[in-house]
Amino acid sequence: MSVLDRATTFELTDSWRRWIAENHLLGTSEQAIFDTLIGQGMPEEQARAELETVRLDTYLVAGKWMVQRLRKLESLLAAQQQMRSLDPAYAEVPRRAGMTREEFLLEYYAANRPVVLTDVADRWPARCKWTAEYLTACAGNATVEVMTARQSDDLYEQNLDMHRTQMRFGDYIHLVMTSGPSNDFYLVANNHFFGNPGVSRLLQDFDCDARILTPDPPSSQLFFWFGPAGTVTPLHHDVSNILLSQVTGAKRITLVPALEAHRVYNEVAVYSPVDPENPDWERHPLFADATRITVDLREGEALFIPVGWWHHVRSLDVSVSISFTNFALPNSFQWAFPEIDRR
Repeated sequence: MSVLDRATTFELTDSWRRWIAENHLLGTSEQAIFDTLIGQGMPEEQARAELETVRLDTYLVAGKWMVQRLRKLESLLAAQQQMRSLDPAYAEVPRRAGMTREEFLLEYYAANRPVVLTDVADRWPARCKWTAEYLTACAGNATVEVMTARQSDDLYEQNLDMHRTQMRFGDYIHLVMTSGPSNDFYLVANNHFFGNPGVSRLLQDFDCDARILTPDPPSSQLFFWFGPAGTVTPLHHDVSNILLSQVTGAKRITLVPALEAHRVYNEVAVYSPVDPENPDWERHPLFADATRITVDLREGEALFIPVGWWHHVRSLDVSVSISFTNFALPNSFQWAFPEIDRR
């Protein structure tokens, strides 16, 4: 009986095989992989045999070539970002008013750069009218969908269908106003609030800035956010340009440029596992080099979030926001997303 036969007690699961293959493709040294396997209890002969199998696998040879092509694209992104960072104002988000459509297009929209517009939502009737009492009177009897039990699930954004809960809007308003800071419940864009006929009166209290938005957008381009202080939208990017308008309360937004996608560990769809407020440097060391721009969005202000820009959002107060995608400029893009089959 060989040493391997006598000592093999380590069950090599598909998860472990995937881990070995991933690290091999990413260029982790064989010694480091070997040491990890030994540290997990794998016999030395078994570890050497697995590494030899990986080294000679034709499929992984092809995969390594694909990884090299991906790394080339990442190096190009890094070079582009390095050049843009030579602009002293690149890591700043200006506050602007009075821009024409052409100025907005050339300086921000086409340039894929964020800006706070201080004259888009500043005169909306909603800013003064949307108290808890007013919202309850106008739409309190409507049945709305809310994301609940978020604090019990670290992946509440990715698992959104598990958190959908129906309730009276009036009951939800009462919950928000009496709960104190919480991230356990939130009425978010994915709850399709403005598609509900029972809230249609609220559409009269704001408008679309004709300089940059189209009039009378469908509900699929108009989104409502309402929750207590403490709600968090984890780091992600949107698939189109977004105009996030703050009606009441304030939000703190952390932005990471689209060109730095390779530094946020985008493994699934549009999501990043990085917490910008408390990064895990051991798990996400590349994020240390990411450009992080913090913007406090105040009542009456609107933040233009360019397509592909990563953003993390925290409500600082009880907060109501409306976001728009109905730009009077091209705003449709083709995307391919990373997806992992974990079966």
